[in-house]
Amino acid sequence: MEYTPDLSLCKYEVLGDNDANGLIGRHNAFLRQWNRITSLTKTRIHLLIQYHANNQPGERMKFLLLITSSSDAVLPALHQLVRVSPLADYFHFVPVDWNSLEHQLAWSYCSEAVLKKTERRRNSDMTSEANSQNFFVVSGWKSAEDARLRDMLRVMDALQQNLAYVVSFEGTDAVDTVLRALDRPISYLRKRTSYGFSQKVSLDMTTKVSFRDIAAEETLDEYEKFLTCVAESPCFYANIRTFSDTKTGAELLMSAAVGEAIEEGNAEIFCPLHCETIDEVLASHQYYSSLVPESLVFWPTLLTLEELSPFFRCPILLEGEQIDFPKETKAKYMSGSLPLGRDLLNYPVTLDVDLLKKHAFVCGVPGAGKTNTMLGLCYNLWEKYRIPFLVLEPAKKEYRALAQTDIDSLIVFSPSSGSRFPLAINPFQFPIGMALAEHIQNLDEVFEGAFPLSPPLPALLDRAIEAVYVDHGWDVEDINTGERDYPTMTELYKKLEEELEKTDYDGEVRGNMKSALEMRISSLLRRDLGNVFDVPVSTITPENWTKYPIIIELESLGKGPANFLTLMLCTLIREALRIDPKGDMDKPLRHVIFIEEAHNLIAPVCSDTTGEDANPKSAATSYIVKMLAEVRALREGIVIADQLPTSMAPEILKNTTLKITHRITSEDDRNLIGSSMSASNVQLEELSTYLPGETLVYYEGLLKPFKLRVDMFEQKDAPDNDQLFELMKSRPIHQKAMLFTVQSRLVKIQMQWIEEWKIAMAVYDKLISDCNQFQKHAGDGNLKGELTEIMKDQLGMNSSLNVLKRLAAKHKAWIQSFPNLPRDYVDFQGKAEKDIEAVTYYVTKKLREIKF
Repeated sequence: MEYTPDLSLCKYEVLGDNDANGLIGRHNAFLRQWNRITSLTKTRIHLLIQYHANNQPGERMKFLLLITSSSDAVLPALHQLVRVSPLADYFHFVPVDWNSLEHQLAWSYCSEAVLKKTERRRNSDMTSEANSQNFFVVSGWKSAEDARLRDMLRVMDALQQNLAYVVSFEGTDAVDTVLRALDRPISYLRKRTSYGFSQKVSLDMTTKVSFRDIAAEETLDEYEKFLTCVAESPCFYANIRTFSDTKTGAELLMSAAVGEAIEEGNAEIFCPLHCETIDEVLASHQYYSSLVPESLVFWPTLLTLEELSPFFRCPILLEGEQIDFPKETKAKYMSGSLPLGRDLLNYPVTLDVDLLKKHAFVCGVPGAGKTNTMLGLCYNLWEKYRIPFLVLEPAKKEYRALAQTDIDSLIVFSPSSGSRFPLAINPFQFPIGMALAEHIQNLDEVFEGAFPLSPPLPALLDRAIEAVYVDHGWDVEDINTGERDYPTMTELYKKLEEELEKTDYDGEVRGNMKSALEMRISSLLRRDLGNVFDVPVSTITPENWTKYPIIIELESLGKGPANFLTLMLCTLIREALRIDPKGDMDKPLRHVIFIEEAHNLIAPVCSDTTGEDANPKSAATSYIVKMLAEVRALREGIVIADQLPTSMAPEILKNTTLKITHRITSEDDRNLIGSSMSASNVQLEELSTYLPGETLVYYEGLLKPFKLRVDMFEQKDAPDNDQLFELMKSRPIHQKAMLFTVQSRLVKIQMQWIEEWKIAMAVYDKLISDCNQFQKHAGDGNLKGELTEIMKDQLGMNSSLNVLKRLAAKHKAWIQSFPNLPRDYVDFQGKAEKDIEAVTYYVTKKLREIKF
């Protein structure tokens, strides 16, 4: 048997028998059918359940249906009959070669327990007679009709021993046999129990006077009941046996079966001195009689269908029940794939890395274990396959925990004020080999997805983007060769202002549009955002975003800019993959994007609405949905994580094959995610009580999701900024990226310093000139105007010096954080400090020379 049926599946509703009672009825129908077949073909059926304690979890139980016959000629026909039997709709049996099976069985048990009906001997109540008679009775039992042997299977799991349970039977037309065996005893008992206190009974040619014999009456009643049962129900010669390495194990297993299968009455369990081999088990029927006369030797192991039925059970599991044998909705265990966790049987579950090409969705309330799951996926992608990834983390800064692992190529960006993990990305830089026109179209979509732009701003933006490229010598039809410079965000903003001035809109409309530009585009030029986006070149070229494991912390950027960066990076990665679709063919997957707290970017609805009602989140959602559909062919995976499924557009759930669902308490969220992963009502109800780390997993090829506990990520505690800086010092790729960005930042500071120095020198020259004029005309009387000019010059000088000092302090802070910078930067710092000191000295000296 390959698996046990999951009765919660809709396909069984069509059959009608989609509950435990219905399946028990199927077992009874099987026995009734094969009662006649085995009788006609001289065949025996054996249901064998084995438990191999040393096997892997999930593989310890085996269920086999064996057919033995005195004639090999009938076996092919019997095989076909099994395939169309009443059990075939639920239980899938596959043929097994006997030679290989014998090896798999590994039959080497030391002890055996046998079940049979209880044999009893009673003496006649006529104790006054010299030759009192013995009466022999075999007691049957009343079966528990709803027995599933579930308790016995649980005992197998609990004992953790090598065990076997075997039911062997063959049908027989027992009426004639029983009549022949009981005809004379029944006749004798009827005469003996005839009504009356004084009778003449002839035994052994001797006439004796007898009174009422209660033992005889009860024996006669048992015989007649047995005869009636045999006449009304199909009968079987059946051997029910258990095997173990210990006598206790065999007896406990049989006791568990008896305790569940028998509702009333008793059965006898005994342990033979000799433990049978598998060949002996499969041989002809054994009577195991120990008390009754030879004529009744068949009785202890002759069972009616009702008596045999509860002992003949393929596994019938209700919703939520589990044994060490797979259901048809089991997880597909894939060796050598991504480790994920352990199932209910503590068996390790792995994921096929190819699943991520069809994308994943991870959800659960805060504290349910989403981040732990995502950290494990990130780490194992790199550890097992060297597959690069990009984590876009809008809050918490938890993924920096990966810096504590052995991912040497890891790069961490955390753009914020004073951060030592800077990032620079020029949106106008695009992959070499790509057409400019295509990148401009993609840029338009990124801006519309990140910022609310009402018409005609999108059209103005498109013209301005093209114009700034043209200013750098580009033609819209050009293919990027890497030889030309790229525009910057400052240039775009200035060009937008120019384009706006060219429009014919009235003052109010133009003012509103200018305000919109100020809020949307100009915000990317100021303070920390300017350091990130308003740069001539990016820290990492577009082609290299898919080559390294990278974490970007977006918390300090703000919602709009963070979404802009997210969409921008997704665009660059998609562009790079399309330019080189055959890259890294030795890997099953090229790259994976992890989008955390996706509700910041993705809306509950997907819409391409434009105009005043346009929603940037809806546009971003459309962009992500389109990307989910396109990048699969490029072997790019996208993992989207969020707390609530209802905050995601339905297209997101539909276009993600792998779903990992942690605890969800809201009913509407459970119903939504459940409908996308074929979860049953029981699974959805249990989902609200999951502990941290417990999850319901679904992916392509499964009929139903399954529960597992995700492996705990060992380095879960994230380091602080200082600890992270120390951890990343030893990673050469990270250091190279940081040095490149820092040098770009230093060059920008130096350019600002030079511009401010020019202003300071102009103020200085004017101050010196005004001071000289004041000294020259000191005795001319009223010099109030000259004095006022000097005071203004002094204030301007102080302001310029303060700006220069702040720039020098920023410059110095970067140099101190990255001591491996080229000497030129240190020299510039020294010169700047000396220049500030000199100017301060000469200004102070000059002012002291003036006698007010």
